[in-house]
Amino acid sequence: MDTTLSDLNIRYIKLINGETILAFVHDTLDVDHNMMLEEPMLVNIADNNEYVLTPWLPFSTDSVHMLNSYQVLMESNVVPWMKAQYLRFVLDIVDSTASIDQSIDKDTILH
Repeated sequence: MDTTLSDLNIRYIKLINGETILAFVHDTLDVDHNMMLEEPMLVNIADNNEYVLTPWLPFSTDSVHMLNSYQVLMESNVVPWMKAQYLRFVLDIVDSTASIDQSIDKDTILH
């Protein structure tokens, strides 16, 4: 099955604490109203409207995180060019981590 950018459920999420993240969101919402986020990236926007993506939980060994949906102020679809930027960034992190830990399988990213 071919997957295109529009098929990927990459969401733009604004949290009630003011943080903004991009993440691949799994379609499941568990009984505790938790969202399953994979490779969440914090979006920082500078004064000149340039953006910087950084890992949301930079020291975590996990790539999938649970977020209580009650912490979400809003969520939105992401434009295709930003999905592409997000994926490039995530894959760059995987490549840089692979030089430290050779056990990473890039085929399992966003599974």
